[in-house]
Amino acid sequence: MQTESPLIEVTDLVHTFGDRTVLDDISFNVHRGETLVIMGVSGCGKSTLLRH
Repeated sequence: MQTESPLIEVTDLVHTFGDRTVLDDISFNVHRGETLVIMGVSGCGKSTLLRH
């Protein structure tokens, strides 16, 4: 269990392009010393997540 505040905290992120929801209810924390890997197929929203 982490005791320090996270360096990055994302809570309930939602992003849409018009009628299309591309990110829905995304939440995560990254603490000092942790490595976060974001992987998925082309077009699944990786770059959109990192922009927000």
